[in-house]
Amino acid sequence: MVKKIWVLKAGALDLDRSILFVGRGFGIKERVPIMMVLLETDEGYVLIDTGMNPYGPKDQEGIWGPRAKDLVPIIEEEDDVRNRLKKLNLSPTDIDHVVNTHMHWDHTGGNQFFTKSRIYVQRAEYRYAMYPDSFYAASYMKNHYDYDLNYVLVEGDMEIVSGVHLLATPGHTIGHQSVFVTMENGAKIIIAGDAAYTWESVEKIVPPGNCYDMVGSVLSLQKLQTIQRITGADLLPSHEPNHEFYHTIQNSFNKSLNLQII
Repeated sequence: MVKKIWVLKAGALDLDRSILFVGRGFGIKERVPIMMVLLETDEGYVLIDTGMNPYGPKDQEGIWGPRAKDLVPIIEEEDDVRNRLKKLNLSPTDIDHVVNTHMHWDHTGGNQFFTKSRIYVQRAEYRYAMYPDSFYAASYMKNHYDYDLNYVLVEGDMEIVSGVHLLATPGHTIGHQSVFVTMENGAKIIIAGDAAYTWESVEKIVPPGNCYDMVGSVLSLQKLQTIQRITGADLLPSHEPNHEFYHTIQNSFNKSLNLQII
C-alpha cells in the first residue's frame, strides 16, 4: 500500500489561457505549475512524471524545440528532478517505478536519469511518441525519452503496485493515463495528469484547447469525475492557474493524505 505522498515542484509554464479551456481565454496569459508526484509504497518508490529537461535553459531551441516559444518554460536548478529527490535524501537509482502520464516534453524531461526504474507508459502513447503524425510531432521531443530505458507498455487500466492504479484517460494525447492512489489509511487521490489541467476541467467537463481528441478528452473527464464522486477522492490537476495552488492543496485536501510539498 501507499505510505507517503509528496508533490515535487518542477517549474512552471507561461501560456495562453485558451490552452487550458477550449474556446475561451484567448490572449490572456497565465503562469501554471509543473509538478511531479512521489509515492512511498510497500513495493518501493513510485514517481509520477519527471518534469522538464534541466538542460533546456542552456539550449532552449535544441532541447525544448519550437513549442517553447508558445509554452514558455520557467525552470530553476532546484526544479531538476534529481535535486527535488535529493531534498528527500533520494536519487533516481532509488526509484523503482516511474509513471509517465504521457510523453509530452514537460512530463518526460527527467526520464533519462531513471535507468534502473520500470517506466510505465500506455502502449498507444509510446508508439505515437516514437512515430507521431507530422501535424502533432512538435509536442513530442525524443531527446527527452528515447534512451535505453526499461519501458513497460500498458494497455488500459491496471494496478502496478498495491494501491497504485493506472487509469487510461486518452484525449489530451492518444495514450494519456491518470493515476488513482489509495493510501494505507484509506485516503484516496487522483493524479489527473493533463487529462485535467484544472479543477474546473473536471467539475464542469471542460476539455483543454490543445488536445489530440476532443471527444476522448470529454469522456476521460467524465470518467475522472465519476470515480471522484464514487470514491470521494481528492483530485490533483496538472496545471491549475492559481497562484495559491500549492497552498490550496496543502490546506484543502484530505488531511489523512498527509501530503507534503517539496
